[in-house]
Amino acid sequence: GVYTLVYASAVRYSRPIRLWPLQLDWVWARRLLDYGKWFWLAWGVLLNFIWYYDKLVLAFIGDERYEAGLALYDHAWWLMQFPTAIIAHIVFAYTNTLYSRYQADRDRLSELFSTMMGIIFRGSAFVALLLLANAYEVMALLKTEWAAAAPMMVWLAGYTFLRPLLDDGIGLLWAVGDTRRTARIMGAQALVALLIVPAAVMWKGVEGLAYSMGVVAAIGVGGVFIGLKRYVDIAWRRVFFGPLLALV
Repeated sequence: GVYTLVYASAVRYSRPIRLWPLQLDWVWARRLLDYGKWFWLAWGVLLNFIWYYDKLVLAFIGDERYEAGLALYDHAWWLMQFPTAIIAHIVFAYTNTLYSRYQADRDRLSELFSTMMGIIFRGSAFVALLLLANAYEVMALLKTEWAAAAPMMVWLAGYTFLRPLLDDGIGLLWAVGDTRRTARIMGAQALVALLIVPAAVMWKGVEGLAYSMGVVAAIGVGGVFIGLKRYVDIAWRRVFFGPLLALV
């Protein structure tokens, strides 16, 4: 509320507009609708499906090895969002306007995106490794009854490392206005999840479910990198070589 008030006041002061008579710019209205409908489909519908479908399947099929399998998995899943939330989303909050600003300059956009992705990959991977290396201690610190969720955090490792890359790539596509492509990518993820998640749960319970979410994230990252070729040239070696070498 306070943020909105301050922001609206600053905009009103710096760019005063006539509130009456009301006027509608049909060209920009169509642009916003074309942008927004794919954004809504991707972020409002498909992403929420991907986020909650795995838990819905687990609720119906279950895993007899864990009495509270769904609750434990949910705790582990949310904890493994930390690398994305505290690294990728914070960085992107400051870079999305720069992505949009340099969208017509491929060289500068490529340099900026490669730098930011390198920062995000290094930072999120470090946080993920801390969580994975201390999974049992983290769960014991939160609540002793959640100790059984510690191995689930480890099973979600693939998803945890890939999700920040997916979000940063999706963010650039949003910044350059290609929301249709993001809807296609998330649609592919949703379709893959629809097919493999039930099979994974029946195959290996919660463990299979966690692995399947890693596959879904990998599909998204692959789709994003293919889509980004149209806008940027990623410096793959600079982004991934150092962190992967350190990991090995």
